[in-house]
Amino acid sequence: MTYLIASHLLALCAGVAFGAVYLWLLWYGVRLLTVRSDLPLFILTGVLRISLLVAALAGGLALGATSSLIAVAVIGFVWMRIAATRVVAVPQTGAMEWK
Repeated sequence: MTYLIASHLLALCAGVAFGAVYLWLLWYGVRLLTVRSDLPLFILTGVLRISLLVAALAGGLALGATSSLIAVAVIGFVWMRIAATRVVAVPQTGAMEWK
C-alpha cells in the first residue's frame, strides 16, 4: 500500500515538473514572438514542447507505468497549468495590451 501511494505521489510530482517545463517553454516562445518577432524560434519552442510531452509519455511507458500512474501525472500537469494561469496577473485597464 505504501508503495502504491509513493508511486502515485512521484507520478504527480513528475507531472507538475513536466508541466512547469512545458509552461516555461510556452512562455519563452511567446516572449520571443512578441518582443523580437522571432517566428523560427517560436516554432522551435513548439517542437520542443511536443517533444517533451512525447518523451515524458514514452519514458513513463518504458519504465512500466500503469494507466493510473499516467493519469495521475496528467492530473499533475493540468494542476500546474491551472496554478500558473491563476498566478498570471490580469492586465490593468489602460495598460498597453499589444505593441
